[in-house]
Amino acid sequence: MMDHSFLCVLGLFWLYTLLCTGHTQGAVLTIDPNWLTFYTGESVTFICDMKEGTNTDWEYRILKDGQESVTYNSHPLYELTLLHIRYKGEYRCCGLLKTSHDSKCSNKIFLNVRDKPRAEVTAGTTTISVGGSVTLSCSVDNSAGWKYQWFRRTSHTSEYRLKTNDEQNRTISVSQGGIYRCRGERGDPAYYSDMSNDASINIIFSNQVVVTRQPDWPQIFSGEKITLTCEIQGGETTEWMCVWRHLGSIIPQISSKQFTFTVSELSSGDYQCQCERRDDSYSSTKWSEAIRLSVSAVSRPESSSFPVLLMVGSVIGIILLIFLLLLCLCKRSKDLCCIRWIQSQSSSQSSSSHPGVNQNETNQYSSPLHDADESRDVTYSLIELKHFGKKRRHHEPEESCVYSEVKTGTAESTPVYAEINHENKRKGKRKNKRKWSPAAGDAAVYSEVGLGAALDNNAAM
Repeated sequence: MMDHSFLCVLGLFWLYTLLCTGHTQGAVLTIDPNWLTFYTGESVTFICDMKEGTNTDWEYRILKDGQESVTYNSHPLYELTLLHIRYKGEYRCCGLLKTSHDSKCSNKIFLNVRDKPRAEVTAGTTTISVGGSVTLSCSVDNSAGWKYQWFRRTSHTSEYRLKTNDEQNRTISVSQGGIYRCRGERGDPAYYSDMSNDASINIIFSNQVVVTRQPDWPQIFSGEKITLTCEIQGGETTEWMCVWRHLGSIIPQISSKQFTFTVSELSSGDYQCQCERRDDSYSSTKWSEAIRLSVSAVSRPESSSFPVLLMVGSVIGIILLIFLLLLCLCKRSKDLCCIRWIQSQSSSQSSSSHPGVNQNETNQYSSPLHDADESRDVTYSLIELKHFGKKRRHHEPEESCVYSEVKTGTAESTPVYAEINHENKRKGKRKNKRKWSPAAGDAAVYSEVGLGAALDNNAAM
């Protein structure tokens, strides 16, 4: 009984103490909205509750980091608008009872203020097949209170907001290709985050893609032209734009299904193509299988020109051989040479038509080979070696003639004879040109060179 009475007395004493000091219950500070993090441009309201009396019984003030921020006023609510980084800190409120001038202060709240955030999009995958879908998620700095808005655009459409059924719209499912973005919204009035990064979603068609080439030669030579074509099986009625790559690198400024170019050694390697619909650049095919080009460095020889080249080469070789022989003779005789080609005739002409040569002379200078086959034709070349301003000494030999016969190697071939005449030029007068018939004292040298059938054919033309 005594213990019960003691407890009653103790309780009354405690109640009396609280009434006398004005601290029946501590003050409480809250914020609205009650978020852990605020961003520049947002607003926050401080609510100070003294937990006794009425609001008009008190005067209120706000302290930041222990220093007075807002002086006493009669309103328990205080709103901070357009928050800035400098508002970041520790807040509490204190009340002054008008009737007794007693005061008390609330709990402390830390206000975290950060720069305006940017939303972020994450995607399960960026490539889906036709008829498939992908889930996109949006978040803002892992903070609370956000709703999300979604936007889509393509290369042919401007950005527009997607209609969604979910109130929060943090995740959506899409089945169209394109570029997707999102942003966060919270508060009243609404506060928006910055737009998110782009999420490109590509729809891959199942059509098989094959690269063909024309001409389809097994070996390609540098300087030749070739055309590669990107064929989409089952997509013949669709308008496509195609991308080409060589050795894994995109070839710029090429967007058509056909790619024509002049090859070089650097053109060797693998080629691939990928096509997208002209009206939707985010709906495309897979990359084709690679086609390999092997380019050689000499140009392709023409089969018809090879005999001509062989024939021309043979003729040039014979001419060079004759000139070398004449140069040697000129050097040996220490005279200047004046070379004059008299004529060249075909197999149908008679030997009597040669100027300066009669039939007897032809028979006299015919070689044994010519006697063996009189049906073949002979081409004569007369080469005169003359002395210019130099007298012949008495011990020097008479001028000599050198004959060179060029044999083509067949019965119908044409020998070529070259005659070299030496003639002295005396003071005041000049000897007449000697006839082709050699004198008894003249020396004749014959040289026979085989040409081949190609020369006869060329002469006939």
